[in-house]
Amino acid sequence: MKIKKWATLAILTVGLVVGVASAAAAGTASIGGIYTEIVQPQAVGGAQITTAKRVEVSTYGILGMLAFGDANLELAARRGGITKISHIEKKTFGILQAYGLFRQETFIIYGE
Repeated sequence: MKIKKWATLAILTVGLVVGVASAAAAGTASIGGIYTEIVQPQAVGGAQITTAKRVEVSTYGILGMLAFGDANLELAARRGGITKISHIEKKTFGILQAYGLFRQETFIIYGE
């Protein structure tokens, strides 16, 4: 019985350490070991610009082995008809991302 408790404690400790290390490596202020959904400001334009238009681009990571998507902000802004960028946000969504199961990063561009 004691061995099971120590083994469980060891596994949880390793999981915590890996989760914290993953968050630090990802450069994200907050990361949930089981579930993450946060929105962070990334850049702000210098002038007063309306946010009449909005376009999103995303990248994905699965199982820590596959990564795909296109987050070319300049191209996305052009495709969305945005010539002046007001600000950019980054939305992070993940499930067990500390273990590499699933992660989606979406950049949201606002402007006119």
